[in-house]
Amino acid sequence: MHRYTSHMSGIISGMADELALGEVRLALSLLVMLMCFIGGAMHSTG
Repeated sequence: MHRYTSHMSGIISGMADELALGEVRLALSLLVMLMCFIGGAMHSTG
C-alpha cells in the first residue's frame, strides 16, 4: 500500500507528497480529512 500509518502527521505528509506528484484532487481530499479531524476535536472539547 505504501501509505503512512500515523494520523495527523501522515495526512499532512501525504498531502505534501500528493501535491509534489501533481495529484491535486487527492491532496484536497486529504485536506478535507484534516479539517474533519480538527472539526471533530473542536466539537468534542466545546
